[in-house]
Order: sequence, then C-alpha cells, then structure tokens
Amino acid sequence: MTSSFFLTGLSRGFFVMFFYDSFFFCMLIFLSTV
Repeated sequence: MTSSFFLTGLSRGFFVMFFYDSFFFCMLIFLSTV
C-alpha cells in the first residue's frame, strides 16, 4: 500500500519536473528567437 503510493508520487513528481523542464526550454527558445 505505502510502496505503491510512494511509486505513484514519485512518477508524478518526475512527470511534473519533466513538464516544467520542457516548458522552460520552450520559453528559452521563444525568448532567444524574439
């Protein structure tokens, strides 16, 4: 029970981190082109 909850929290954390990283990368490219 606890391990599965920890696993879902960990995967969610990685997904959020990847989402913010890709968003920051896109903003960086947008600012460099403008």
